[in-house]
This record gives sequence, structure tokens and C-alpha cells, in this order.
Amino acid sequence: MFAKRMTIILAALTLMLLAAVPAFAQHGGGRWWNRPAVADKLALTDAEKAQLDELYAQNERERIDLKAAVARQRFELSQVMENPSSGEKEIMERFSALQKAQNDLANGRFRFLLDVRKTIGADRFRTLTEMFDEFRKNRKGRWMEGRRGHMHDMRADSGDRGDEARN
Repeated sequence: MFAKRMTIILAALTLMLLAAVPAFAQHGGGRWWNRPAVADKLALTDAEKAQLDELYAQNERERIDLKAAVARQRFELSQVMENPSSGEKEIMERFSALQKAQNDLANGRFRFLLDVRKTIGADRFRTLTEMFDEFRKNRKGRWMEGRRGHMHDMRADSGDRGDEARN
């Protein structure tokens, strides 16, 4: 029971990390381990950083190819969908090919996370997922603050002063 629960928790943390990695990477050049605050908090060694650089390069090459495969399968599906003579079987085959390409891309991303976990260890990986989650929460909070300010500016520009102007 405990092992199953831990597996579920690890899977949930990994999914959160998968969702947060692109946003976090944008602010760190895609190599979060080279950000001093992250590297210091995780106590990464130079050897670990070098290994992560190697994993990143290998994964990025594969990811480029996998993303291209997804784009190609989307295009192929759109072609058969637009063709009035395409039959249901042919359309479903193209759809299955697209699903496989998308699954291959997701598996590649997940393999990279497993390689990162193997490189830095389960405890530091957990710390990393917590850092990503915190980053995502902060980013969302900043976005929401910006939206509130934007909505206030829009009301001011339109002459709407809120409820007090309506009373």
C-alpha cells in the first residue's frame, strides 16, 4: 500500500514538474542547473552539471525530431480529413499515427525527467519539483496581478469607475 501511494505521489510530482519545466526553463535558458540559486539549493557538483548538460543536449536532439514527427502527423491527418474521398479507416490510421507520435514525445520528456532523477537522486529531485511548483505559483501570481492591473486600466480608459460610478 505504501509503495503504491509513493508511486502515485511521485507520478503527480513528476507531472507537475513536466508542466513547470518549460516555464522555468524559459527564464534559465533551458538549463536550470546552471542557475546559481538552483544549483546551490540542490548542491549540484560540477560533474553533475556536466552530466545534466550532456543529458539535455541528447534529449533536445531527440525532442526536436519527435516534435517534427508530431507536426508531420498533424499535417497528414489534416490532409486526409480534408479529402472527401478519405475513408474512416484511413482517417483513423492517421489519427493513430498522430497519437503514437504524441506519445513518443511525452515518453521522451518523461525519460529525461527520469534521467535527471537518476543523476541528482530522489531527494534532490523532490526538492527540484518543489522549487518548480513554487516558481509556477509565483509566476501565476504575478500574471494574475498583471491581469488585475490590466483590467483596472481598461476600466479607466473606458470611463468605467466600477460600482461607485453606477450608484
